[in-house]
Amino acid sequence: MSFTPTRRSLIKAGAWTAPAIVLATAAPATAVSGSGRALILALGSTRIEHDGLFSTLRYDGFTITPDSAIPAAGLVMTVTNPGRFLFQLGTPSGWALTSSSPGAIVYSRAASSAAGETVAVPNGVYFDDEGVGGSFVLSFTAPDHDLARVSFAIPARRDTGAVSPRDAARARERQATS
Repeated sequence: MSFTPTRRSLIKAGAWTAPAIVLATAAPATAVSGSGRALILALGSTRIEHDGLFSTLRYDGFTITPDSAIPAAGLVMTVTNPGRFLFQLGTPSGWALTSSSPGAIVYSRAASSAAGETVAVPNGVYFDDEGVGGSFVLSFTAPDHDLARVSFAIPARRDTGAVSPRDAARARERQATS
């Protein structure tokens, strides 16, 4: 008896094996079938930074290139930490915050994008995991384009009981804005 894998069975298997692979590096960007128009993601040196308690995703050279034109506010970036918590640290320049909840933050690019134009997410950190772990999943959508997605695994929290200067500063900042 032979087994011929279907696309669906491969995707299901990938959902169970991806976290182990992602721990070593960012998962490659994927496109989900649809229109055939692509959003091409280039990760640059984008990476997880972890201080033992909190994890942040530092954008560094991350770009999106559509293969056909996108209207103003049509390019949408959704950042999730599935089943976990996300804390917004800022909004990338050139993007507008559309919505924010404990598990998902949505931005839209204010300007239109020409076919083949490289759209950069400005270097920096815009959110963290508040120490709960999981993975950051970045999903990009645009009208008449296929979904593009990439994920970054967050290292397990190593709670030493000590409060780092960065954590103490964050706590003071949150108290001041509450």
